[in-house]
Amino acid sequence: MARVHIEIDLELCDGCGVCVPACSQSALRLEGGKARFQDAPGCDHLERCLGACPRGALRLRVGRPAPAPAPGAAGRGLPGRPQTR
Repeated sequence: MARVHIEIDLELCDGCGVCVPACSQSALRLEGGKARFQDAPGCDHLERCLGACPRGALRLRVGRPAPAPAPGAAGRGLPGRPQTR
């Protein structure tokens, strides 16, 4: 069965931070001017952050998460996993 997860498009994210308080599990944070997933209780998949993002940088994705980009690199963040340095 394919897994559904939320993905952050760092090219679209402008770091406004509107998604951060929209997440009831505190799974999002701002780092380096971009939204990132952090090691928190985890994404509850209520998808409030999706509707909160004015640029559409958060979206649902079916399948395995893409590999984490190198710190400071543009790309997509991984849901429910901390960004490593």
